[in-house]
Amino acid sequence: MRALKGQVAAEYLAMYGWALLAMFAVVAILLGSGMLSAGRFTSEECTFAPNLPCNTGYFMPPTSGNAQSMNLFVNITNTQGFPMIITNCSFRLVGGDPAGVVYLDTLAPECYRQVPQGAWFNHPVELTSNQRLAPGDMRRAYITYTFKNCQDLAWDDCYSSPEREAHVTSGRLVAGIRIRG
Repeated sequence: MRALKGQVAAEYLAMYGWALLAMFAVVAILLGSGMLSAGRFTSEECTFAPNLPCNTGYFMPPTSGNAQSMNLFVNITNTQGFPMIITNCSFRLVGGDPAGVVYLDTLAPECYRQVPQGAWFNHPVELTSNQRLAPGDMRRAYITYTFKNCQDLAWDDCYSSPEREAHVTSGRLVAGIRIRG
């Protein structure tokens, strides 16, 4: 009886082994080419408050070549109807782990910006992850800006004015890491 079980297994592999091998080869090719990566099924987005539309946002490896850091670029337009001064900002990078572990929580030192009404501003920031980053990987970042309304005030007066309240707005960027070219 045992010889028959072994014979049946050998006949099955001899008959269908090529199909199993072909199936594993196709799956390996799809995985190797990135066709089955999560980035192909996740759409990119950059969202902020309605009066601060995000024109574009993306991640790119820095010129330093550090495989665990990346540059975050965000381009936002001030359509609020008044000039503003950005007084503070924070960036929080999340991703690379199914549980959504926070890899970075930092205040960017170069946040101060004067943004006239209707103008756009870029904000490049270098972020560091505890995982190796590769082009095509999807990452998510939460961005918070603190700003003051500078309607009818000079820039210096607006920044130092105690009666001008600070407002906070936040947004989210989901994007893939682009190849530097």
